[in-house]
Amino acid sequence: MWHQKILRGISTFSAVWILRLGTGLITSACLYRYFGPSLMGLLAVGSSVLGIISFIVIETDVVVVPRLAGSGSPETAHRIVWSNYLIKAACRLLVGLLMFAAAGPAEAFYHFEGLHSIVIALGIVQWVAILGSPVGPEVLQGLLQYKRYLWQALVMIAVQLATAGYTILTHQTVVGYILCGAALDLAVSAYNWWLYASLRRSAGWAAAPVRWSELWADALSLAQRSIPVSLNQILYKSYLNMGTLFAGKWFSTTTVGHLSFALNIVNKVNSAVNTMVSTAFLPVFGELKGRARTELEELYERGYHTVLLLTAVATLMLAVFAREIALVLGGPSYLPATILLQLLTVQLIFRVPLQILRMLYLSMEKTWTLLAVFFAKTVCEVVLFFTLAHWMGAKGIVLAQVLSYVVYAVGFGRLGLRFLYADRYVRQLLAFGRDLLAVAVLVGAAIAVNAWIEPSFAGNVGLACVSLMLASAWLWLASGQKRVFVLGR
Repeated sequence: MWHQKILRGISTFSAVWILRLGTGLITSACLYRYFGPSLMGLLAVGSSVLGIISFIVIETDVVVVPRLAGSGSPETAHRIVWSNYLIKAACRLLVGLLMFAAAGPAEAFYHFEGLHSIVIALGIVQWVAILGSPVGPEVLQGLLQYKRYLWQALVMIAVQLATAGYTILTHQTVVGYILCGAALDLAVSAYNWWLYASLRRSAGWAAAPVRWSELWADALSLAQRSIPVSLNQILYKSYLNMGTLFAGKWFSTTTVGHLSFALNIVNKVNSAVNTMVSTAFLPVFGELKGRARTELEELYERGYHTVLLLTAVATLMLAVFAREIALVLGGPSYLPATILLQLLTVQLIFRVPLQILRMLYLSMEKTWTLLAVFFAKTVCEVVLFFTLAHWMGAKGIVLAQVLSYVVYAVGFGRLGLRFLYADRYVRQLLAFGRDLLAVAVLVGAAIAVNAWIEPSFAGNVGLACVSLMLASAWLWLASGQKRVFVLGR
């Protein structure tokens, strides 16, 4: 049954999320304190250059996962895996070349000393990634190989810890940190090749050799389906890159460091919720593609209600404990990022609850209309950057991103719910807007109270408890017994 597969996937992805969250907190705290806001801001600008160049990357994961889940034979699965690898390798080769070409112009544009070397190092990382095997996390997810996915994540966590430890103990620069990570990534690549050999035996791939003529045809089909998805993914993640790129031109590297600190924390929370719930649903959506619409509706309801509750908890905790988070992870030098982090948490309300609907929409390979919504959201974001940043500084960058996700929620909420519910979508859309607005009001009130009385840690605990009780009561009472969570039956 599909609900059993979801529960098994959620348990695995949740375990991985907890482990990666703990690892991320440890390594981030060490690196933020070791490098400081200025150098971390410089690294953020270099990473944003990579993010913009990655617009040419064909992101195949969202298409590959449901295709693998629905593949009916070892030959089909083996061919899909290698087609995916071929596309990724070509994209990484091209991105690396463009990073080398962009290094000089980027440093001349920003006038940040050391940016040239950082961009070159990030380009080298792309070339090292080409050595990876065809078996990445998305392949294991599509094949429902959850145990192997867990072990793969543990290897990646060990490499992350080793990179941060080596950087600090040997007093490496930012470039040294990047290159050290690239060298240790070879250990992950070696493990993935071993994993591929294991799957060849256990999945019957050894008896299903890849024929190059079929491989090229399959890769072409996969690329064609993935291009609009890729643009969706890149525009969806553009807030990380565009905000930093504009901030790097308008503000100092220290301010960029504070902004990237807030962006990274909020992005980790979004990724955590996406990994815990939404990612587990994607293979199942692919399996349900040809089934009754009532099953899709039930699956969406379960996922949406669960993600909405997780969103309320995450945003309230971030908003209330933003100062403590800044002190623990970055130290006193990151206290100016507190207000940026609080404001940016509001973005999650208009972003995370749409993950399940977005997964369903993409699993049906309906991508071009979704791309139009992301394009409108990105245009709105860029216009607001120029409107608000010069008036409010870094806070304007944050508010521009929050407001752009309001546009995204309105546009895609209408689009996705109309696709799922057809003639009943108006009622669902009103209920969706009511839920998001209620959570936004609660989070905004918590931020206002926190800024007004500046409570102690004990006071923040009390404020968080009251806010969470109000949020839970609203989410339950708003729709009564229709509120069915995915972990229940």
